[in-house]
Amino acid sequence: MLVCFMPNPRRGSVRPLFARSRALTVAALVASALLGVPAWTEAQAAQLFQLDPQPVPTGPDDGVLLARPRVTATGAVGVQVRADYGNQPLTVRLRGSASEDVRVLDHRVTGALSLSYGIVERVSLFVTLPFVLHQETRAVLSLAAPATRGLGDLALGMNAHLFGGVDGAQLGVGLALIEPTGSAAAFASDKRIGAVAQLRFAYAANRWSLGATTGVTLRPDREWLTHQTGADLSLVLGAFVHPLEGLRLGLELAVATGLTDGSFLDATRTPVELDLSGRLTLDYGLYVTAAAGLGLVDGVGAPRVRATLALGWASAARP
Repeated sequence: MLVCFMPNPRRGSVRPLFARSRALTVAALVASALLGVPAWTEAQAAQLFQLDPQPVPTGPDDGVLLARPRVTATGAVGVQVRADYGNQPLTVRLRGSASEDVRVLDHRVTGALSLSYGIVERVSLFVTLPFVLHQETRAVLSLAAPATRGLGDLALGMNAHLFGGVDGAQLGVGLALIEPTGSAAAFASDKRIGAVAQLRFAYAANRWSLGATTGVTLRPDREWLTHQTGADLSLVLGAFVHPLEGLRLGLELAVATGLTDGSFLDATRTPVELDLSGRLTLDYGLYVTAAAGLGLVDGVGAPRVRATLALGWASAARP
């Protein structure tokens, strides 16, 4: 993301899931201590800024950017561990007697641990804990450099498959509540409760499939230098082919734009990203996903280059 700055003095049974949710919350607190997340202070309040406002896709049929209608089967458990590398996700252009680009975040490695559970037919719950593993940071003007690591905001949500089966047309929805558990110093939280609502479409044939997801992310209005964040409207499109049994290749395009303060289609609030992905389904419910992508338009959440690797497992459905 590139921000131009000019100095200005004015700027079924749900018990199994609940048990796992409690365990994951405890894990979040432990991870916070291990990652060295600092306490909430006024110093952090000066840089409330969230680079990754949406939870990563966690469904059994999802892509790296695209969430599709199918959900975790009834009584089944899904686990996913994901890592993302982003190159130059935040660059500030200082304009004075001469222009100077400052790479506030040069290299960024993030991760996410997700757990899902099918509570009833066509409905599943999930919890996702994101974190910043490492990022190379620089200070800008009088602002302190962002923290090099930290916890992200916990996401608790529900996915529902409303229409269709495995093949043919499908329709689903996704809802998530974003809890402010993350580090503002690492640009991983804006310290307010947020929400995500999505409508998901897909069409699946024998050797190919298509998907589209549109949604709204509700988050507080924030400002960092001259850049603002707030509520976003997003659209993700995906096309997939299945050349071999258990192998899926996909091309996904994601775009988002702001909904507040006249930011609709503003360049700094409209990231566009294109990703090429591959997913290999293995024995015993295991799968591996890898992807590489490019940020086509600078904006929040669109690094110049992205690489993704995910490992997942899903148990068998309850008889």
